[in-house]
Formats: sequence, C-alpha cells, structure tokens
Amino acid sequence: MPGLGAATHIFVATGATDMRFGFNSLYALLLLASCSKTLKAAGTFTNNHLEGILNYCRTKAKVGVVEVVNGDIKALLRWGTRQS
Repeated sequence: MPGLGAATHIFVATGATDMRFGFNSLYALLLLASCSKTLKAAGTFTNNHLEGILNYCRTKAKVGVVEVVNGDIKALLRWGTRQS
C-alpha cells in the first residue's frame, strides 16, 4: 500500500453526512465549509455598506463628477493638515 505524502490532507466529517452524495457534492460541502469565514466577512461587508451600494445603483454619477469631488476632498484634506 503506498504511503500518503506530506501534502495529503484528510478531512473527517464530524456531523451528519448523507453518504448518498457523490464525490462532487461532498467536495462542494468541503469547499463551502472551508470558505465560510470568507463568506461571512463578505456578507458582513455587504450588509454594512448596503445603503451605499443601493444608492450607487439608483443614482448613477459620471466619472468626471466623481473625480472632481474626489479632488476637492483631497484639496480640503491637504489644506486642513497645513492649518494644524
């Protein structure tokens, strides 16, 4: 019997597992479990910024307008740092 290499990972399902799943379904469950932290972070980010995301979708701003506002904000920040 060949030995397992150092890069071999063995995963054990500690909860209830439907053994009728095929290899692809079990692999998908494994990926979902391993990505759950990342998915939770993405969900939290989306939930925290939902109002801004919806406003962006509702009110389209041209890139030139956004660049002007961004430039004004940077100028004010530079001006504020010189004053203090």
